[in-house]
Amino acid sequence: MALDFLYQLAYWYSFFNSNRKLFEIANPNHDSGVKIDISGSLLITVGTTTLLLTLSLAGSTFAWASLQIISLFLVALLSLIAFVFVENHTKEPITPISFFKSSIFSISSLQFFLATAALFVGMVFTPMYFSEIRGYSATAAGSSIIPMLIGLMIASSLFGEVIARTGHYKYLAVLGSLLIGLASLLLIGLAAHTALWLILLALFIMGFGQGAMIQVALVAGQNAVPYQQIGAATGALNFFKSLGGSFASAIFAIILTNSHSFGRTFFWIVPLMILSLILGLFMPEKPLSKEMIDVAAGKEEVPEY
Repeated sequence: MALDFLYQLAYWYSFFNSNRKLFEIANPNHDSGVKIDISGSLLITVGTTTLLLTLSLAGSTFAWASLQIISLFLVALLSLIAFVFVENHTKEPITPISFFKSSIFSISSLQFFLATAALFVGMVFTPMYFSEIRGYSATAAGSSIIPMLIGLMIASSLFGEVIARTGHYKYLAVLGSLLIGLASLLLIGLAAHTALWLILLALFIMGFGQGAMIQVALVAGQNAVPYQQIGAATGALNFFKSLGGSFASAIFAIILTNSHSFGRTFFWIVPLMILSLILGLFMPEKPLSKEMIDVAAGKEEVPEY
């Protein structure tokens, strides 16, 4: 784990440094005074990687109150605090902290985190259930998530068009939270004898709800910032998406290990969706700009950063 941690640091440093050089080669007339936020990139990498390492090791390799876990947690906490400080004092931050002064952007980021967390629980633990409990082959077990992905794609396409036509999106976040919560409740009794049609139906409903939530979180978050900063906003939202998947994989693996039940593991999606539902109800709705209507309809691509 320690070697993997060091590898992550080296990887991200080389990633940002190499991309900076490639950008300068491809853009010789570019103003070299604009610098990539290396300090912020390293701090957020150290903070999130250390926190994930803490969650992975706590309760299994080391006790929660052990010196190793407490030390890792302090490193993560201090790194994240330093990240916020650096971003507030950097000319070209990778994540402008000013974005989070908008309640719409803050709620969108959290909902993106929660929706992706639910998505990863389904993608990781559903094949595991079919493989370990039902004895399916790796190929068949992996194919079990297809209904969820179909639901996600249908909802993303459908609701993107709905948002573009109506200009409203708030109710979709509420709908998505309810659908994912319902699907999780259908999977509470997951066992070897559970009807296959019920599992596949629950997965489709879950994917459909995720498509609604992800579409709303992305559009609402992008619309909350000036259009000139939409690339940075998209990058920040995608960062929360990545965090949601990473933390869900680590935390729900701990839940499965302790409960020895796939049904109970899926049940813990419900509290996340209750939180998402509350956030959706309190999210203000800002009218979509003309540019964002085109983005929601899929007529215009949005760059990241």
